[in-house]
Amino acid sequence: MTGAGGGKMGLHPFHFIEYSRRIFNIYGRIIKMNTKDRNFIYVVLSRTPSKFAWAIRTFGRINYNHASIAFDSDLKELWSFARKMNNLPIDAGVVREFPERFTLNKVNNIPIRIYRVPINPGQYNLIRNRVMELHNDMGYHYNIFSALLYPIAGGFKTDRAYTCSEFVSALLDEYTDVAITRPCEAILPEELHEILETFLVYDGNLLDYREFEPVESSFFDYVSPWKVVAVTVTIFAVMAYRGAGRRTRELSSLRDRWRDFW
Repeated sequence: MTGAGGGKMGLHPFHFIEYSRRIFNIYGRIIKMNTKDRNFIYVVLSRTPSKFAWAIRTFGRINYNHASIAFDSDLKELWSFARKMNNLPIDAGVVREFPERFTLNKVNNIPIRIYRVPINPGQYNLIRNRVMELHNDMGYHYNIFSALLYPIAGGFKTDRAYTCSEFVSALLDEYTDVAITRPCEAILPEELHEILETFLVYDGNLLDYREFEPVESSFFDYVSPWKVVAVTVTIFAVMAYRGAGRRTRELSSLRDRWRDFW
């Protein structure tokens, strides 16, 4: 910078100190904001309008059939173990969710409950990393037999498989201080309310919670009947094989313990 007499003007020490102070204040607010954002996760229970959801509510005698987990209070990063395509209910994995997945473009009232669960930034990172790991693993499937036989068997674990409530319960059990006293595969979405009731922050319609922007997705793309049949049969076969293998290992282990006892 050049002064009126042609000489160079340096930055005044006072200005330098003032600029530095402002920069550090802004940086400090950013760090504080990011830390605050990572001090909570949000569990969402919902009542959705699909026929499969109706069956779960009816036979399970529950009001809320679906469980999700979010990394922000606006539910912009909402995840669950759910169907990948609307017309393929048992072809599931860890998916990112948005309002249209809940309403199915059919209804305008989706009852939900939101629970704000306190955690620390380290736990937040562990949960996020685990969700991303499962999202990228195509080998996981919906724990279909556990869901179908729940009224009889009360839920059971299958290798590399989850239901939505089992997925959320497992994350809470492994990475938070929430007390999960029952096996995760035995927990219904409704039972998460009993576990998280003290953290409840919202009880109402999803679409009244905030204004959501429409999301472009392949969720509603057409799926041919032949593909529906082929995918369904394949997944049933894979899950039956995994379930049988687990039962065989459990029986073998029980036989070995019985032999050692005698």
